[in-house]
Amino acid sequence: MTVNTPSFGSEQESVGPIGEANEVEGFDGPSLAALIARLERSHSLEHLVYREAELDEVWRLVDGALREVRRQGAPGEAVALLEALKTMIFKVHDLVGVDEDPQAAAVELRAGLFLALKYANLNP
Repeated sequence: MTVNTPSFGSEQESVGPIGEANEVEGFDGPSLAALIARLERSHSLEHLVYREAELDEVWRLVDGALREVRRQGAPGEAVALLEALKTMIFKVHDLVGVDEDPQAAAVELRAGLFLALKYANLNP
């Protein structure tokens, strides 16, 4: 399955600069699409460190959402989607931090974008 990420205008305005850690506000479609775009443009070790920090924050946000839906007794599908997304974010983080392969990380995160969008549709 192919998930297309939206096109962005100005990199600075839409996806944030690649030469610094960007604030991560969520794990929604636009946030993950912007992170994918930054991964695709990251070529130096310094860039990878910034992407790792951003992925740490995404993981923390997904983990918090997962704990909350479990606490609320949410449907199993919501829990399963968040668990899958959390596992995927961990894998993407390792592709960046261990393998130093931001292109592979971007490809993998596209599947995460699909999971995030599917989760968002369960929780409008």
